[in-house]
Amino acid sequence: MNILFLFIPPSRLAGGGGNNALQSSKSKDYLDFCKASKIINNKSHLNEKGLEELKQIKSGMNSGRVH
Repeated sequence: MNILFLFIPPSRLAGGGGNNALQSSKSKDYLDFCKASKIINNKSHLNEKGLEELKQIKSGMNSGRVH
């Protein structure tokens, strides 16, 4: 299976890019997705702490995000 991800440098997203920074909830969701990807890539999701971190990230994404 081939998986393709669009990469947007975090420096262009919320808070990291000065006047050109994207500040939408979608960009914040993307940053959360990047955090979750790192947890999974490091295989930290296989222990209880990592799984709780993923659940916490998930609860704050999309409709759960408080602006």
